[in-house]
Amino acid sequence: MSAQKVAEELSLIGDQLTPTAVWKKAKVKTSAMHGCFTWDIETAARERWDEQARKLIRSIVIMPDEEEKEKGAVIIRAFECVTIDEDHRAYVPIAQVLHNADWRFEVFGNIRNAIDELVRKLRSYEAEGVEPVIGKVIQRVQSARELVLSQ
Repeated sequence: MSAQKVAEELSLIGDQLTPTAVWKKAKVKTSAMHGCFTWDIETAARERWDEQARKLIRSIVIMPDEEEKEKGAVIIRAFECVTIDEDHRAYVPIAQVLHNADWRFEVFGNIRNAIDELVRKLRSYEAEGVEPVIGKVIQRVQSARELVLSQ
């Protein structure tokens, strides 16, 4: 797959891309995007169900009660996806994750990576002069990153 050819095909669809428009264009066997999709209906259905299950699991959160909120507790996911072994990842209750050094390191590493990506994105917006308060947001996000690193 050539990223340049894919970008050209996407530009032909228009300025406002929708997933449906993209996969319909990619369905044509000569499309540069064709190989990026699973066209076997049964396999595609299983993949979609897996994604829906992941979304469902990630949507379950632990809500702090009022007393916990006053102490600074926030809403957190009830499950985190961690590496069980070389060939296996699974969602594990957060209490188990936090008591396992390897899983805790993995989850905090993922958080750190997400913060780094957010900072890169904010800096690109800042460079475009889109929003003057972005510098302050970047500082706060970087402070949060330092807090994560100290854990």
